[in-house]
Amino acid sequence: MESISKNLWLLLTLVIPGLFTYGLWRLSLFFITELPKSLTPEKLEQIDASNMTTTCIIFSFALMQQAVAVMIEAIIYYFMNKSQENNHENKDNEKSILNTLFCERFVLASKGHLNEQAERIIGNFFLSMNITIGICLLIAYFAGYIGFEKSQSVIIGLIVLLPAAIATTYFRMVTAGQIINECKKNPPITKETGKTD
Repeated sequence: MESISKNLWLLLTLVIPGLFTYGLWRLSLFFITELPKSLTPEKLEQIDASNMTTTCIIFSFALMQQAVAVMIEAIIYYFMNKSQENNHENKDNEKSILNTLFCERFVLASKGHLNEQAERIIGNFFLSMNITIGICLLIAYFAGYIGFEKSQSVIIGLIVLLPAAIATTYFRMVTAGQIINECKKNPPITKETGKTD
């Protein structure tokens, strides 16, 4: 666990979104009028009392969010490359930001052109994206598993929270795109040579 806490990327893309989603799920259960038999107060107390079970649930949430995020990233990456092959001239501003984040970022990272600040800003974008995905998964969970009538207030609360998460993700996406473009123009100086690559 100590090595995970030192890894910025794992913290931003897995641990923090997993903790957020678990906390939101656990908090939301207090507002459900009638819990299903699999989530009786006694069973929830057992979950809370077991650090191992709680950690497993947090990482399950985190990996589900990351799996959806990777799927979204793969789809965007595929369509960005396809649109570049078909049309090199007309590029929408949104597409260019997505292309920078999901395509050019890997090239710059492999060359060591992303400094620590850039990695943190990009990580914050993926943090917001995974949190947004977590909120969507919780809406689907409460609507599908618990039932809309039993968890109506929770679903409404999550739907109200969703636009703020989407707005944060969009703002951080724009910021991450700008910092990647800045690193592309001015690559960081390497420690070995004292020169840019």
